[in-house]
Amino acid sequence: MHIHFFNKQRKYKLNKSWLDYWADKLLVNTVKILNDNDYQLKNLDNFNDLKNKLIFNVFFVSDRQIKVINHEFLGKNYSTDVLSFKISEENDPYLNLINEVVFGEIFISLDKAKSQSQNFNHALEREVIFLIVHGLLHLFDFDHETPDDERIMFDLQSKILAKCNVSRNYNPQLKLFSA
Repeated sequence: MHIHFFNKQRKYKLNKSWLDYWADKLLVNTVKILNDNDYQLKNLDNFNDLKNKLIFNVFFVSDRQIKVINHEFLGKNYSTDVLSFKISEENDPYLNLINEVVFGEIFISLDKAKSQSQNFNHALEREVIFLIVHGLLHLFDFDHETPDDERIMFDLQSKILAKCNVSRNYNPQLKLFSA
């Protein structure tokens, strides 16, 4: 499993060291928490066979870009903080025949993440980590449409962030933006 990051906005230059540090840490801890809490990865019975083949793409975009994506794919004409799209279907028989497959893509508005980090009075890095975890859980078919689903998903998010040692007052040594 790997996360690949793509910076598709021009406002902020991202720190590759920060991205490299968090890429595998977030995936490994997300899967560990799901397994520790007896959550089968929904419709992914052959996860252990596939996990070394799965790629997750994370795109950092602007508010304008995420608004276009939200409108084009979901019919919603407003910007949002994070969108997730599953690319591969888990029961696709061809998954076992290929070396790597993009399982899903996550789009994060850095403009919205920065605004939310200021509103919640925590580090931008903490907000971006939260949004990546939120997006990963959506790709693993978790949702927050009903109160019960929301409770489950938000509980998982909290456990994953705690496992990564990321609290509300998280103060990163390594910064997301480079000079």
